Amino acid sequence: MKLKVYDSPCVVDGSKVLLSANIGKKIDLKKMEEHLKESEIKELKISRLLGVLKGKHGEKSVMIFNSGKIQVRKANDEKDAMKTIDVISEALKKMGD
Repeated sequence: MKLKVYDSPCVVDGSKVLLSANIGKKIDLKKMEEHLKESEIKELKISRLLGVLKGKHGEKSVMIFNSGKIQVRKANDEKDAMKTIDVISEALKKMGD
């Protein structure tokens, strides 16, 4: 899976990082939710209206959009955010995407 990754200061807390990634294809949020239930990402909620799956990975907020965009907010740095991206990547691999 090829990711395009961008980071910027977090809007909520300027000492943290917001990392945005895009996998370049649509994500089935219901399947993603099922696969993430077995992971370290908790408090999963889907908004079908907005096309987003939200969750928490430790103190970080995670948003996975059905468009293929992924955001990790409140990460300490890019390396910290990438740990969350790795968890999501594993779920995507299990989905066969």
